[in-house]
Amino acid sequence: MELKNNMTTEKEIKKILVKCPPGKENAFQLFPFLITLSEEYPKAEIILISEENCSKAYDYLPFKMRYFERPKEKLSFLETHHYCANLHDVFSVDLFFDLENVFNSAFMGFNFRSIERIGYETGWNKYFLTKKFPKPEGMSIEVSSLKLLENYKNKNFFDVRISKPEEAGVQIENV
Repeated sequence: MELKNNMTTEKEIKKILVKCPPGKENAFQLFPFLITLSEEYPKAEIILISEENCSKAYDYLPFKMRYFERPKEKLSFLETHHYCANLHDVFSVDLFFDLENVFNSAFMGFNFRSIERIGYETGWNKYFLTKKFPKPEGMSIEVSSLKLLENYKNKNFFDVRISKPEEAGVQIENV
C-alpha cells in the first residue's frame, strides 16, 4: 500500500512530438532543447516533424529518434490536415511542442490528437494550443525553445547552451 502512495500522480509521457522550425540552420540550434527534453522524459519516444531536406542534422544527436519530413507542397491548411491524417505512426501524442509558432504548426498538434499542445501564443495559433506562453522577442531558436520547455516544466535549464556561430566557418562554442 505504501508504494502506491509514493508513486507520481503525473501521467507517464510515452510519446512526444516536436514541430521543428523551418531551415537547416535552425536544426543544430534545437540540440539543447532536444537533449534536455530527452533527459526530462527518458522513457518517452520523441518524434520530430521537420521541413523537407532539414532532418539530416538530427542524426548527429547523441540518441536516436524518429523524424518525418513535411513536403514543401503540403503547406496549406487543407494539405496540412491531409499530411497529418496520412502519417499513421504519429497519432495519440502525449505532448506536442510547437517550435515553429504559426497557425499551421499548431494545427498539426491538433490533427495528431495531442493531449497537450505547448507553444508560444502568436496570433491565431492560440486556438490550437492547450498551454500557451507569451512569445519572447529577440531570442534565438536555441534560447526560445529552451525557454518554452522551462515555462512548461516550471524549471530552469540554464546550463544547457550551444552558441550559434556568427559567420560561416566559425566553430561552435560552449559545447
